[in-house]
Amino acid sequence: MSESSSNVLDVLIEAIADRVAEKMDGNRAVERAEAQLNNFDWYHGQSTLTRQQAAEWLRGGAQASLDPLVKNGMPVYEKTAGTQVLYPWEAIAKWKAGK
Repeated sequence: MSESSSNVLDVLIEAIADRVAEKMDGNRAVERAEAQLNNFDWYHGQSTLTRQQAAEWLRGGAQASLDPLVKNGMPVYEKTAGTQVLYPWEAIAKWKAGK
């Protein structure tokens, strides 16, 4: 194998290893988030949270503002053209882990 081929292979192996580590970190973040959510009486395995639920989980109170988090790129899901915003907790957990 030429030195050039060896360098390309090294770069590919490193990129794959980085991606695997990133995916594992995301999976661990989801597991931690689900463990946190299981402590709330209102959480019953749903995939999205209401604003109040997300605020209680992320900010410690149902009336807390999520605007700073959303402005920093926190994922949200608009159910119908701005009428109802839901918060996908798995995507949020991965977003938080990547910050």
